[in-house]
Amino acid sequence: MTNKRKKRIVCIGGGTGPSTLLEGLRAMSEMFDITAIVGMADRGGSSEILRDERGALPPGDVLKALLALSPKPYARELLQFRWDGKMPAKMRGHTAGNLLLTFCSEMIGDFSEAVRAFSELLDCRGQVLPASLDHVDLVAKLCSGEEIIGEGRIEEWIYGFLNGNHSTDRILSVHLQPQPVLAKAARLAILHADIVVIGPGSFYTSLVAGLLVSGMREALAKARIAYVVNLTNNPHETPDWTGSHYVTKLEEVIDRKVNFVICNSSLPRRVQRNYLRQGYSPVKDGLAHNPGDRQVISANLVASDSALSRHDPTRIAGLIATIANG
Repeated sequence: MTNKRKKRIVCIGGGTGPSTLLEGLRAMSEMFDITAIVGMADRGGSSEILRDERGALPPGDVLKALLALSPKPYARELLQFRWDGKMPAKMRGHTAGNLLLTFCSEMIGDFSEAVRAFSELLDCRGQVLPASLDHVDLVAKLCSGEEIIGEGRIEEWIYGFLNGNHSTDRILSVHLQPQPVLAKAARLAILHADIVVIGPGSFYTSLVAGLLVSGMREALAKARIAYVVNLTNNPHETPDWTGSHYVTKLEEVIDRKVNFVICNSSLPRRVQRNYLRQGYSPVKDGLAHNPGDRQVISANLVASDSALSRHDPTRIAGLIATIANG
């Protein structure tokens, strides 16, 4: 009697949001094959310096995914250590992991192989794949007509609202330049997936940046897709969007409907107070009475041990597991 094949879960995104989901899925690796596909437009902090000074592909979001899938807490702590002002100028601002992944890539001569080697060192309970191996920048077009080039600069503009930037301008659209091509390994992972999960994460700089790669739409055309909607809105990026807004905008990007939408049912008052003071607003469902042919799942997904707006890794992973087995 042969063993039943494990269901394949593919997560697409970048940054902190998808890493939260991967952390939850890590505990289910005996039941599922887990793949994280990471957008490669990161240009903030350490990643930007390594791109500019060494011509490296950005390691930051890839490293976050690797660490989320690793069961080794000391390795995670060590590789997230950021060099401070006591270190030589060339090392300041870098995390140990970003430097090591970049040097590993230079030694091997192949970024994908370096990521695979890191995965083995960290005993990752899943694989991490770059969405593309091309050097690329994210470009945001604002409603005013202004363009901002570079994911890091876009994020600085978005979160500048918190530092006294009271501009009413907003992001109209984003695109990648030059146009990158979906990596073969990432395409095959999507084509063989039982469920593809998009989100959660910053809509334009994390999610859309990874979905605009040439070949992504075609790869997703027949996939079963679950979209995890954000918990809160940023006034410059997704002002007062409802769950319906998020889904509509995402479906425009991938040129098809998603199969499942996962929304948070409520945001604790302590969390709302913290964010409302900064111009944020909670994301309201907006799909309950008009789901179309999508299956909408609404549940309490907020981490109970935080005053911040964070998804609970176990709860969100549990919902994805149920969908994958359905």
